[in-house]
Amino acid sequence: MSDNKSFRLSSLGLQNVGIGHKTDNFTLVVGDKSYKCNKFFVDFISPKIAEIHLIDPLLDTFQLDIPDPNGYFSILLDLMNGKPIKLQTEHLEFLKKAAHALGNNELLLKLLDIPNENINYRNALSVLEEKLPYGLDVTNEINIIASSFYNIKSKLLEDLDIDILMRILNSPNLVIESERKLFKFVKRIIENNEEGQVLLSSINYTQLPDEDMEQFGKIVQFDESKTLLWNSFQSRLLLECKVVQQKTRYNKKIAKCLYVEDKMFDGIFNYIRKLNKGVNPIDCGAVSAKVQVSECTIKIRELFERDTHPRWYLTEKDNNFLQFDFINGKVSMNGYSWGSGSESSYWEFPVSYTWEGSEDNENWTPIDIKDNNEEMGGNEKTHHWDCEKSPFFRYIRFRLRNVQRRGGLYSTQLELFGFYEEPKEQNPNK
Repeated sequence: MSDNKSFRLSSLGLQNVGIGHKTDNFTLVVGDKSYKCNKFFVDFISPKIAEIHLIDPLLDTFQLDIPDPNGYFSILLDLMNGKPIKLQTEHLEFLKKAAHALGNNELLLKLLDIPNENINYRNALSVLEEKLPYGLDVTNEINIIASSFYNIKSKLLEDLDIDILMRILNSPNLVIESERKLFKFVKRIIENNEEGQVLLSSINYTQLPDEDMEQFGKIVQFDESKTLLWNSFQSRLLLECKVVQQKTRYNKKIAKCLYVEDKMFDGIFNYIRKLNKGVNPIDCGAVSAKVQVSECTIKIRELFERDTHPRWYLTEKDNNFLQFDFINGKVSMNGYSWGSGSESSYWEFPVSYTWEGSEDNENWTPIDIKDNNEEMGGNEKTHHWDCEKSPFFRYIRFRLRNVQRRGGLYSTQLELFGFYEEPKEQNPNK
């Protein structure tokens, strides 16, 4: 046997411990029902009762203040005695309350079906809302929400309790788009709930312009200000009446790469090139690209060489895609431009496609959907499409749908527009 091999016993052997102690010597009172059970197994399923037994070993009765009109607690007795159980949907609400009353967070988390891994800003809010009624620790969810605060719809955040919002805004992981936007967010909350004034202490007033300071004066009377708020606010009072150079608490810089009519291919990819001293965004390692079905011998990088007009093509097969990974950066799209190739580029025919984004390269969110689109209008043309501003995604892809022909969608140029969240290091390969 290897010297460093390790193992541990499962809980199956716990069934044997009570063989000599089969007496049902403990009573659990649930609502108006009483359940007889073994004290040892009660301690096994209830950390709360086990803790009481350390102080009072003679305790033989415990009451759970939850109604049990259907006798569902018998399901927990089966589980307590090592029997397999089959849960029905109608059991879940009662069993979650019972697990919480017993102090069994492990069982509660199983019943809540909360993932231990892959919690991100898209599901952290729902996980937080599942945990809160049961007093479970939500520190991890709060930090995840704080780190993507700028990327979550304000309406979803505004519905949170004030104390939870206070924890989010005071998290060391907080990332915001600007102090102005944070101030407006807090102002909307205060308009619906005066208790939200405490959130004003989370704002860095040195970064607010004069018009926002005027709004602040209308919201708060100084004799009502709390110590935390005053300490934060007085730093602004000591400044001259001008906006200082912004030194934010952002972890990321977000660049606007918006479409300008006479600059059809001066967007996000071109901005990345400028950040990397004129090097192609794929060559410098800031972006990687791939297709699902690869038949074209011309490299994808050629789409971003503005002085050439390569005959790169995407093989026309259903769900074939051109995908970009922005690696340490993220993109929020609100438009895109294509250049069509010459001589039967297939852009002269209707094209059905979807632009979509993902954070994990598995779950994809539609950004723009086009069915039988003919706006390109032919070969050797360029066209720009606007779309609704998307959330920030690490992965962006262009996916063909309902392909009616078999050939290649020949293209000379491609550009995305919107917002680019810059990585801390411009070139991740250096």
